[in-house]
Amino acid sequence: MSREFSKQIMLGTALWGWGVEKREVFALLDAFLDLGGQYIDAATNYPINGVAEDFGRAAAWLGEWLNSNTGTKLSVLLKVGSKNNLGSPDADLSPEVFAQAEKRYQEIFRGNLSALA
Repeated sequence: MSREFSKQIMLGTALWGWGVEKREVFALLDAFLDLGGQYIDAATNYPINGVAEDFGRAAAWLGEWLNSNTGTKLSVLLKVGSKNNLGSPDADLSPEVFAQAEKRYQEIFRGNLSALA
């Protein structure tokens, strides 16, 4: 008997690069897609681990996986505005930040960006 996810289940990316390594991320994405998953929750500042060089790592890995899995259709919700990955309230929620993020991440996510928050 095959199993499928409810269409409302969303795969979170907050720990990617902080507790979940790249090979595990790619395996999770493969399994999620195989089980019928289609929604991904991401943020430009994930992982929120306080390591500056990790800022944006989760989104970069998602983009890399999508680039090597062309033709895949996912629906990515991307949270934007955080200026760092320290867990601080420092944010820029200006229209310019949203416009830049939309342009940049439509390319990185190969058209799978569905919403910005």
